[in-house]
Amino acid sequence: MSYLINLIRLYAFWLIFFLVERLIFVFQFWETLADAAWSEILTIFLAALRLDASMAGYVLVFPVICWTIEILLGKQFVSARFLLLYHRFFIGLFALISAINLNIYREWGAKVNLKVFKIFFNYPYESTISSLETGIGLTVGILVVQVLCFSWLIRFFIWTGNPHYPWLTRIALSLSVLGMTVLSVRGGWQLAPISQSMSYFSAKPLLNHASVNTEWNLAKDVVTNLAGNADDFQFMKSSQLDSILKPYQLDTLQSPQILQVKRPNVVFIILESFTADVVSSLGGEKGISPELENLMRQGISFSNVYASGDRTDKGLIAVLSAFPAQATKSIISETAKQEHLPSIAQVFKEQGYHTSFLYGGESEFFGFKPYVLSHGFDRLTDKHAFAAKDQNSKWGAHDGVVFNRFRNEIAQLKQPFFATMLTLSNHEPFEIPESPRFPGSDLPNRFRSTAFYTDKSLGAFIHSAQKEAWFKNTLFVIVADHGHRLPKEKYAISEAKRFHIPLLFFGDVIKPEFRGRQLAVFGSQTDIAKSLLGQVGFDASRFAFSQDLFATHSDQGYAFFDWDNGFGVIRKGSFVSFDNAGKRIIKQEGSQNLMTFGQAYMQKVFTTYEAY
Repeated sequence: MSYLINLIRLYAFWLIFFLVERLIFVFQFWETLADAAWSEILTIFLAALRLDASMAGYVLVFPVICWTIEILLGKQFVSARFLLLYHRFFIGLFALISAINLNIYREWGAKVNLKVFKIFFNYPYESTISSLETGIGLTVGILVVQVLCFSWLIRFFIWTGNPHYPWLTRIALSLSVLGMTVLSVRGGWQLAPISQSMSYFSAKPLLNHASVNTEWNLAKDVVTNLAGNADDFQFMKSSQLDSILKPYQLDTLQSPQILQVKRPNVVFIILESFTADVVSSLGGEKGISPELENLMRQGISFSNVYASGDRTDKGLIAVLSAFPAQATKSIISETAKQEHLPSIAQVFKEQGYHTSFLYGGESEFFGFKPYVLSHGFDRLTDKHAFAAKDQNSKWGAHDGVVFNRFRNEIAQLKQPFFATMLTLSNHEPFEIPESPRFPGSDLPNRFRSTAFYTDKSLGAFIHSAQKEAWFKNTLFVIVADHGHRLPKEKYAISEAKRFHIPLLFFGDVIKPEFRGRQLAVFGSQTDIAKSLLGQVGFDASRFAFSQDLFATHSDQGYAFFDWDNGFGVIRKGSFVSFDNAGKRIIKQEGSQNLMTFGQAYMQKVFTTYEAY
């Protein structure tokens, strides 16, 4: 019976390992858990047991197969040294995954997944500098201590078995060892095999994420992605989607004409991580974006616009192609699919506009370059066009330098033009080429300072552009690529305020009677396409997910957003957020129908993505 004892001992070891890993996670995010009851925190560890045991079972599959062969042959060939090396390999691997998860969860609000490793292997430099912030030293320290301690501890849990038993005993023992492992991997006798949802117990996402085994979750994500996950967001029959989505469409409403010229130049400025929390007129902190606030008093701004996703790769597609974020996927990195997307630039180019795109960083990052070059932009400028002395950010050139370049390039474009710029300074590791506006090395103040620097650079650009001949015939569209957890550090990834962003239409081409207005309609980045094209009289029919924000009033409109494996919908008086991994509603307010709409919308987005 030594084999059963050995197996139980190793299960105990791995349950201890996962327990410690979970304790580290809980302590790392203790401030976020401050409002949770002690009973809820303790439940984290109870709810985690089945997935932990399942992951331990996966680790032990190979040793168990070897032991089964030993038992049946009556001959020992698995040495203690082999078992020691085998388990130390997984100790190192799992400790590394756990360490990466701490940083990823801090930034993304989601557990480590296959996408993280894809990004790292494709863009190692950018991934590394994104992690260069306070806390990485502690994370590395935890990794080293965890590896050393558990590599030492495993020695006391490994015994070798004695295979010399009578035949009936061998058969019974081999079946027992295999059966115990299969049951633990599967999660029990129940009809459905184990899933992440079996560790879910709370309406608070962080509690559920803490209870889900990090390594099991990663393995599941890898297998799902490799096998294809077309069924991840199948909530209903496809024939039902249109009837559910149609009542929310706003195409029949008339919109006022806000422009006083027919074919204006158009300048898109997409601001990196410029959350509404740094814009006081949107409920954010004061003193961080005075230049944007000044422009908002002169243009048409929106108080209830939300980012479609949680990162730049998703925001860029939502703004320029009006295609919502795809939760577990990112279409911009899949050339064969993204080439099928429409884009605003293509529409303007077809109308005789000269088009350009400027980014101070590496345009190859996450497929930006193939997307830009295949979607109607005549000219692409990135960090390679800047002198070495101007590449003063770890990402490339800081916003001040890039805005100057943008002004000069616009002056060279033949009118009418459609010019787009993406900023980068307000991004990890939050550094600027001047003294910080907000003192201190803590992350929130570093974020405030980089946001202030971007805002100052934006203001300087507008002030200089006002002296140019093209300015009076130009419409500026200023929007963020996504929201951020900073500077407040209190919004979970499932909360709408995490996605709340500014959107502004600005310029002398706007009729005086509309200037200074702030519209309360609920909308998304995806709505920019139809809102803009409707004003200039261009066909917007190819943008199926876009709504005209100028054709609505405050009790209409909606914003849909999603994150790694969940979604949210907000409209006046109603909100719902849904965790797809746990198959449960996180929060629901107002209309119960919004949940059905959100599911139909998510399914429509994902099936459209799959069809490209």
